[in-house]
Amino acid sequence: MNISSNVTIARGVRINTYANIMHDCRIGEFATIAPNAVLLGRVTIESQAYIGANATILPGLKIGRGAVVGAGAVVTKDVHDYEIVVGIPAKSMNKENR
Repeated sequence: MNISSNVTIARGVRINTYANIMHDCRIGEFATIAPNAVLLGRVTIESQAYIGANATILPGLKIGRGAVVGAGAVVTKDVHDYEIVVGIPAKSMNKENR
């Protein structure tokens, strides 16, 4: 894993192998970052969120509490609390957010 400068990691966070977390990111409690995930600069991951393997989160975005980003997704906009997003670009799987 690669963790850059000025990154805040709360308690209970799991960061898997080959994950890349760039500058000024913040990761909330009990979040999971799967293998090969990439968080570009200034990304905020709220508590209990899950970032899937090979997912990419573009700079300055927020992933809400309990949200799930599917494997290989490219996130281009903020993800709401408890929302599930998949694909390139990532789109919501939750009916209320479609």
